[in-house]
Amino acid sequence: MVEFKFVPIELVIPHEHICDAHTTEVSKSILNSGYLKHPIQAIELDNRFMILDGHHRFNALKSLQVNYIPLQIIKESDITLKYWYHTGDFLQNIKFEEENYLNTNTYTGKFNNLGGKTNLYSRYSNKLLFIWNLFKQYEDKGYIRKHQPEGENWIRYDGVTLDDIKKWASRGDVTPPGITRFIINYRILNLNIPLNTLYESDYKEWQKVQGKLSKGRLYEECVLHID
Repeated sequence: MVEFKFVPIELVIPHEHICDAHTTEVSKSILNSGYLKHPIQAIELDNRFMILDGHHRFNALKSLQVNYIPLQIIKESDITLKYWYHTGDFLQNIKFEEENYLNTNTYTGKFNNLGGKTNLYSRYSNKLLFIWNLFKQYEDKGYIRKHQPEGENWIRYDGVTLDDIKKWASRGDVTPPGITRFIINYRILNLNIPLNTLYESDYKEWQKVQGKLSKGRLYEECVLHID
């Protein structure tokens, strides 16, 4: 049900752009504690592993020059793909080209402007280029990412599929931050992996980390856990 392994860093690929400032914070936290608290979630993709959740942790570890990444390997059947809402009053000033309404073959998302919803279609069938061009119009304007908006302007890129993300990642392309979110069954938490185990292959030390999984508690229902 739960698969965990140490993977050479060169076999791990991202699918999402990250914030450098937050990566620096995560890197300092890992270095100061000496541990990576949670493993990174990923799926297998053409003999590599595509990150689902944990891009800042991955980039923090990369900056610390580790050679191995601790991954929880997720089956696609254990993933539910959901989407963030990007909200802000300034979104009413977003500009679209006419083609983004006329091409009905490449649905990309929805735009809610003061209660009026509009379907968005990517120009020339290039979803990722369209998403980046749109995102760059409000990237630096203080947009807020929400699970559910409350009577405000928003954009949601719910036309992006897992197959889209896999295709883009496999060729080295990434989405803007906070477009999708992956709901994962049986996520490993609090494994507390020693940082020094990520620099070289050490079977005995890796077995100690693996052994912690047998002591974990598996919840099959929704749980509110207070640390």
